[in-house]
Amino acid sequence: MPRLILLLVIVSFTTLCYATISPDKANCTKPPKIENAFLIGDMEEETYPQGHKVIYGCHPGYLSFYKIQMLCLDGKWRMLRDLQCRKKPCGHPGDIPFGSFQLINGDQFVFGAVVEYSCDDGYQMVTKHKTRICSASGWINQLPQCEERLCPPVRDDRLRVLSSVYDEEFTMGHVINFACKNPRHILKGPHRLYCTADGTWDRDPPTCEASGSCTVQENEVKRNNIQLKNNGILHYEDKEEIQFECVSGYEISDLAKLIIQCNSGILKYPICQKKGSCIVEENDMRINNIQLKNNGSFHYEDKDEVQTECVTGYEISDSRKLIIHCNNGILKFPSCHKKVHKIPCGRPPHTAHGEIIETIKDSYSSGSTVTYKCLQTFKHQGRKKIKCQNGIWDEPPLCVEDTPCGKPPHILYGDITTTIKDRYSSGSTVKYKCPQFYNLKGSGVIKCRKGIWTEPPLCLEPCTTSQKNMSENNITLSLNQNRNKECDQKEQQIVKCYLKHNETIWFACLPGYKISDPKELKSKCDRGILTYPRCFNRQLERNTN
Repeated sequence: MPRLILLLVIVSFTTLCYATISPDKANCTKPPKIENAFLIGDMEEETYPQGHKVIYGCHPGYLSFYKIQMLCLDGKWRMLRDLQCRKKPCGHPGDIPFGSFQLINGDQFVFGAVVEYSCDDGYQMVTKHKTRICSASGWINQLPQCEERLCPPVRDDRLRVLSSVYDEEFTMGHVINFACKNPRHILKGPHRLYCTADGTWDRDPPTCEASGSCTVQENEVKRNNIQLKNNGILHYEDKEEIQFECVSGYEISDLAKLIIQCNSGILKYPICQKKGSCIVEENDMRINNIQLKNNGSFHYEDKDEVQTECVTGYEISDSRKLIIHCNNGILKFPSCHKKVHKIPCGRPPHTAHGEIIETIKDSYSSGSTVTYKCLQTFKHQGRKKIKCQNGIWDEPPLCVEDTPCGKPPHILYGDITTTIKDRYSSGSTVKYKCPQFYNLKGSGVIKCRKGIWTEPPLCLEPCTTSQKNMSENNITLSLNQNRNKECDQKEQQIVKCYLKHNETIWFACLPGYKISDPKELKSKCDRGILTYPRCFNRQLERNTN
């Protein structure tokens, strides 16, 4: 008997301990910390009961496609869906005219990324900030602006500036020629200046000084296919003009070049070329950043091939364009552009619920593309293929859950333009229409998004004028002021008008009636309701007074 009592005591104690300890095993300690996230609502307790659910929110600048939730299950926190707070994208920061940008912090246009802008050659930045930062609310700082660098005017009372540009300031690539105002002076220094990319002239300006006379050399005249015009005088004073003309069968691209000056005893003779032939001008090559290949000739006959090449530091997209032909005296020069170093990209960005169909590499050359596909029950949102562009990948597509929608909502007075189905896939749209004279308020197209239709539109009711109401208020419809309205006429009189919502109509008092304020004769349709003004009998009012 004592043994039986002892056994019962042991069993009772064991049961009591089990009842006390077992529930604790189902409790959970504090929820774990998730990177870039915080707990929503729940205060942090020491323990949480079995089945308790906590929800996390993302810190500013981060987002998650779905709610991040954890469930207390068997004493451990379990994430209901494998999610995390990712950096919020800002989209493309924006291109600027006459400039470009590069990513200097981060490798995507997401929270924390910094892009730095720079201006093209010949331009300078005129705004305060040259960077844009991707913040929680989008890009910080306005787009920078670039304006042309200007070369300063050349000021010398003795110089005459010869230019097709009439401004006193010049942009990159402009060339100005000089002459001395005093015909007895000669030009010392360059006779032309070139405005460079940094806003300075390529050389110091010339000066004008007194000089000697010139004598036309007959052998130079013959060698350059020219002859003196009219007088045939061979001797000229310093700065005196000399006019030439091309001999028969020859021509020059610019007739102004046939007039030269005696310059401190030196004459620069013009060159006439055989009709249809071409001369390569140094200025044309400089502007297009090219040079003659293999020290080629500057003179070419019609149909001759001219081989050019880009100057150092410049390139062209198609090298075949560097070979041109003399075409009846015309040369169409190719243009080379400054070389741009193309930066490769790293591994392409990950997208939730999607994968890349090709084998993923650690490095991709600029211009490479990869293609994404979504997992089952998920649907693409955005383009499937993205491109590496100078070190930066395009934004990857989103894979959204393809939850279907039921029948689209019915709207009063309105109809759907297509056959109504029982089921619509996510992303499907339907279009509504209203009857004649009804106004459509809102978007006429709604979309199925994750099983829910977007807000449908309204059909706002029209108004129709009532002959009875007009008679009771001693009014009629104004013929002149309602000419553009949808109205029925009978014997040059308007008998009924049809108004859309918010449309106005003008009334007129019947003969012998008047109204205190003529503005009250104007009425507006308000969703099928039209307020009628009232006119009073003039004779009755006169007798009352």
